[in-house]
Amino acid sequence: MKHRFVPLNHVTVSGRCTHDPEVRYTKEGLPCCDFQIAFNSCYNGKQTAHFIQIAAFAELATTAGKLRKGLAVVIVGELRDSKVIGKNGMYSRPKVLANKIWRFTEDEREDALDAVYSPPVKEKPTKKEKPPVKEKPTKMEQNREGLHKCDPDG
Repeated sequence: MKHRFVPLNHVTVSGRCTHDPEVRYTKEGLPCCDFQIAFNSCYNGKQTAHFIQIAAFAELATTAGKLRKGLAVVIVGELRDSKVIGKNGMYSRPKVLANKIWRFTEDEREDALDAVYSPPVKEKPTKKEKPPVKEKPTKMEQNREGLHKCDPDG
């Protein structure tokens, strides 16, 4: 029986484009596009910005070239190391090699956020039933609570 190799290098990231991507062409004429997305995270009430480099090639590069600064996107791809020469020598920086790109309008983005972050609807107990015992929140629920604390719109 042959075993199939399951690729483990699979990432999904979402954020907003930090600038308008520009399509370039390799010497062989292959379109390529490098751009960056940003997202915020919140931990212990402090909000931090994170930036991720994205690379797209071929038809996906021309699609990426149509993105605009500030547009909400979801990228599915593979994590790669890219070598960068800086003031202190050479270092590596993670980059996502895009396999798929989705863009969202503001309404679609809000609907997706509501689906992910909305708390579950609690049913009111009937007269015969005792109210449920409140359990200690899990780490995931505590982190979700922290996200709402940092929400500037909330």
